Amino acid sequence: MVTVEKNLKEMEIEYVKRMVEEGGIYIDQLFFHDPDATMIEICNCDNLPVTSLAGEPVRPCNA
Repeated sequence: MVTVEKNLKEMEIEYVKRMVEEGGIYIDQLFFHDPDATMIEICNCDNLPVTSLAGEPVRPCNA
């Protein structure tokens, strides 16, 4: 997140930074618009727990 924020500042791209909390888990978010005015969200979603869908085995994320 620090690198993304630094790059946005260097490119002079306006963004909004937020932190959300749910159930004791904190997620940092950055929102900005691309040149086509599409809103982009960047977050540290790796903080979120992995939950399985009904009957599906939980597999680790290999991102």
